[in-house]
Amino acid sequence: AHHEDVRAALVRELLDARRTDDKESMMTLICQTAALGLARDGRPRSLERLIGAAMRPGPAGDAARAALVAHPPSRLEIILEDSPLEADDDAESVGLDPFPANKKKPASKPKQQPKKPEKPAPRVLTPSLIQLLGDLGDARALGPLRAELASAQRPVRVAAARALAKLGDQTLGKRLAGWKTDPDPQILVGAAEALVAVGDPSAESFIRECFKHPEALPAAIALSHDLADPLLAPELEKRLADLKQPDATRAVMALGRMKVVAPLVKLLDDDRLGVAAQNALALSRGEAAERALREQLGSKRTRGRAARMIALRELAGRRAEGGLSFSGSQALFEELASSEREEDRDTGAFALVALGQAAPSGRLAKRADAATLRGAARGALSLNQ
Repeated sequence: AHHEDVRAALVRELLDARRTDDKESMMTLICQTAALGLARDGRPRSLERLIGAAMRPGPAGDAARAALVAHPPSRLEIILEDSPLEADDDAESVGLDPFPANKKKPASKPKQQPKKPEKPAPRVLTPSLIQLLGDLGDARALGPLRAELASAQRPVRVAAARALAKLGDQTLGKRLAGWKTDPDPQILVGAAEALVAVGDPSAESFIRECFKHPEALPAAIALSHDLADPLLAPELEKRLADLKQPDATRAVMALGRMKVVAPLVKLLDDDRLGVAAQNALALSRGEAAERALREQLGSKRTRGRAARMIALRELAGRRAEGGLSFSGSQALFEELASSEREEDRDTGAFALVALGQAAPSGRLAKRADAATLRGAARGALSLNQ
């Protein structure tokens, strides 16, 4: 891309891309390839074209930002400063002679007093460029991004808060404290997202403010799930009856992550949210959830359902760091596999095979009843066997 005609072709292919939702279309692939070519070249003229594209919406902007993240510029000023390029900028930036050997050098001109270089003006940072600075993860962008928190444009402020969160700025709690009284839900959600990302203690109070705005309710529920602070459980509980899907299911799963078990137990028989409550209880960490599952095992009516939740808990525990085990589970599944009830045999056989406690072609496969074979087959499918 150091040849002007090649660079021009790459820029043309990049900017000619039409908006499309198909990320694997030929047009998108050509756009991404052109952007990568410009980014790998690394010369100021190529990077300026790429940064201009990064400010655009659609596939061209997406491709340009992704290419700059894959091949970051060595100088962050190329993004932060809006400086005009001189004719020989490309050559000087890589130490090349601006006049190739196969061309005749022009006659030398009288020496002139060199002009004092003008200080480059700061570039106006759009939300797209601010997002790019966050994705680059370069700590040199902390100062410019912090300055954008005071921008008059709300989208710029929100983008800056999110970008600083990606950089792990631990001063965000102090810098965003004044945003809590802002009446704009967009500001509150942006601040809450940033504070949750950096683990700031004030995140809970910002999410509580988000709950006061109906348009911010989906974001408040999602952030409550991510933060998993039990202090937010009452905000979810009092809204469960009125929430529509998928927000209702997300709220139930958030209660499970918060280890707030009591409302989940009440919902286990609910026609609308019963399945979500069962999954949330099965995946909830800690002793409270295990006690609730044991209580469910003690009832004949709920024993089979409890066994299925325990099986899910054990399966999830294989991929988690801990806190999702259930003591005595193998003995329970062995007992269920020998039960007189078809539903229990199905559950027991499935759990034993899926958890690797019985071979799919072993003793369970030798049984003639359909329930055991069905459960063992499902367990084998979960293991891709």
